[in-house]
Amino acid sequence: MSFDDIPEDLACEILSRITDPGDRVRLAAVSRVFRDAEKAGVASLPGSPSALVELGRGFQRIASVEKAFYWWRKAADHADARAMHEIAMCYYYGWGVKQDHTKAVEWFESASRCGEAYATLIPLIHAMANICARTRG
Repeated sequence: MSFDDIPEDLACEILSRITDPGDRVRLAAVSRVFRDAEKAGVASLPGSPSALVELGRGFQRIASVEKAFYWWRKAADHADARAMHEIAMCYYYGWGVKQDHTKAVEWFESASRCGEAYATLIPLIHAMANICARTRG
């Protein structure tokens, strides 16, 4: 089914149930990504990596971290540093995936190598916090 095959009454029904204007904007953004992918004939990567990061953040905001992780992984496969950072955070905190600090550090390092400065800072902060906790206790 393509976007052009969706009945107008169904689209109107969906939009009528979305009361938050921000959600309407996010839905429109997601629709644009998929419509552009459909027009370009791109089945494997709907949109640019940065669009996929934003799509993942939209899913994260509605508490669907597993779906967010899926889109961040797609963007990370195309060397998007922000997506790598988001994946690292998921592994670090266990958001939508099994908590794994080793994988988190690997993703933080990848993000850092690709230019995400904040990804370098987070493991350092947590390491310092752990050192402080051990010296106090």
